[in-house]
Amino acid sequence: MVLNTGVWLSDITCIIVAYYGASELMHPISNNIIFKLIAGGAFLFFGWSYFLRKPSEEPKPLGGVGVLIFWFGR
Repeated sequence: MVLNTGVWLSDITCIIVAYYGASELMHPISNNIIFKLIAGGAFLFFGWSYFLRKPSEEPKPLGGVGVLIFWFGR
């Protein structure tokens, strides 16, 4: 129980530090139109490249043990 509490406190601390750290970094960027255009262009590029790529010819079967066999035994 002590280990679980420590994990929870660690996760909450990391989230709080990341939130306040990111909010401090975003103040100068929020008014920068060049940064917004570059970020938007990057999102559009990656989105369109994912949308336009060719699908694989045939799905490959997974090797190894199936999930149901793993959980319920053989």
